[in-house]
Amino acid sequence: MYGAWRSREHSSVTGSDPIYTSVNVHALAWQLVYFAELSRLRPITRMEGRTYEGVRAGAIRWSPTMRAMPPASETAVATRDFDTAN
Repeated sequence: MYGAWRSREHSSVTGSDPIYTSVNVHALAWQLVYFAELSRLRPITRMEGRTYEGVRAGAIRWSPTMRAMPPASETAVATRDFDTAN
């Protein structure tokens, strides 16, 4: 099962809900491999990916280089399952 969040900060919040899910990664067309910046997509490193996974798991402290943690109202969303959606 794969999920997509609004931003990397949203995905890093422990217990946050994805906005979309699917068993097919191509249905979501999203995975944590790039940062969307103003004029380009920047590939992330394996270490950056591990860092976000560690923050989400609560094992690593929130990075000061990330934007502010989103409020709970933005991370507790109704998830749309692409495998059952019409």
